[in-house]
Formats: sequence, structure tokens, C-alpha cells
Amino acid sequence: MEIGILFGLVNAVFALFVVIQFRYLFGGSGRVESSSTLTFADYARRGFFELVAVAVLTAVLLLAAHWLLAPGRRAWRLFVPLAALLEVLVLVVMVSAFERMRLYMDFYGLTELRLFVTIFMGWLLIVFAWMAATVLRGARDRFALGAMVAGLFVVVATALANPDDLIVRQNLAHAGPDRPLDVNYLLDLGPDGIPTLLAKIDDVPESDRCRVIEESRDRYGNPDGDWRSWTYGRWRASRSADDRKLDRYCE
Repeated sequence: MEIGILFGLVNAVFALFVVIQFRYLFGGSGRVESSSTLTFADYARRGFFELVAVAVLTAVLLLAAHWLLAPGRRAWRLFVPLAALLEVLVLVVMVSAFERMRLYMDFYGLTELRLFVTIFMGWLLIVFAWMAATVLRGARDRFALGAMVAGLFVVVATALANPDDLIVRQNLAHAGPDRPLDVNYLLDLGPDGIPTLLAKIDDVPESDRCRVIEESRDRYGNPDGDWRSWTYGRWRASRSADDRKLDRYCE
């Protein structure tokens, strides 16, 4: 009875929140444009913090309930479907958070913070999928290790994906009359984004092309220092900046 009351009330609150707030959760750009106080940044930020709050609450509740129960008991048979329903409701909040962040990036481009927030939400999605595969099947002891391995995998995959390069590619591809390219931000990202920025220099506004080339050469051309300060990213940026074919953009 205690399990039924606890999870029944929590599911009812979550379901009521989703139903009442459905238009807000999935309102898209129309929801922001129809409001005089809500901005795309606020819309995305609220979605992220709602997701974090819901994820922490749900994880603590499920793990604590699993610790108190013994698989196979009558209460356990009630716990599993109610916990599964709770995870489904959390998934709805996750989808809303992803959609709001996507909308934010579509309007204002990609930045390191927006990228890492999205990656973190992706890790939460993996964690909750793993929770369903372990905790709801009576294998709570496997959950922590799996969550840590998923975190390590996400960190390594993020590093291999080269975030700076990804940001440069995304912003160059989506730049246009309604979305000016923030050249200063791309230059400040670091050396990993320079090769792509110079390789796609034709996608940079004509008035900024020479400045991009000159600043890239000032920062990364002919690097000084000994082998202890060498990095692969700076080496690639130096090679790209020293390409003589770029000279024609500054004539």
C-alpha cells in the first residue's frame, strides 16, 4: 500500500504537470513569440533545469525504493509498472528539454555551453535507459558502474568529435541574413576549429575573411616553444594558417 500510494501520487503529479504544461513544454517558437517576457534563452534554460530536477528526484526515489524492496515480493510487482510509468513521464520532460535546446540553437547558433548542455542531457537519457534495464529488473548493483561507464564513454566520444570543429561547421552551415556569423566567437574557440574555419573561408562574410586569416596567422602561424608545448590541434591550426593559397583573400 505504501509503494502504491507513494508512486501513485508522484506519477499523478508528473502526469498532471505534463498535461497542464503540454503547450508550454512543446510550444516551440510560437510559444516564445507570443510572449512579451519569455526569450528563447529562458525557454531553453528552464527546460534544462526542469529536466535536472526531475531526473534527480526520480533517480533518488527509484534507487531508494529498490533498496527498501526485495524482488519477488508483492510490493515489488506493484513497484515495477509504477516505476516504468514514472520513467516514461521523465522521458516526456527530456524530449521537451531537447526540443527547446534545439530551437535555441537553431535561432542563435551553437556554442560550447549549448553543446555541452545537450551532451549532458544525452548522458541523462542513457542513464535512465540503463536504470530501466537494471533497477527495474532487480539489478540495482549494476546501475552505478553502468552510469559511470556511460559518462566515461560520453566524455571520450565528445573529445573525439572535436567540439570546436563541430561548432564551427554548424555555425558556418546555418549562417545567413537573419543569423549573422559571430566571427569573433569562432576565432576565440581555440586551435581545433581553425582548420575548418580557414578551409571554409568562402562561407565567412567577405568583409571578415582577411581578418580571420590574419588573426589565425598571428595566433597559430609559426608557433614558438619547445616540444613540451606542442599539441596536435595547434600544429593543424598552424599548417592551415600558413597556407599561401589564402593570400588572395587579403590582396
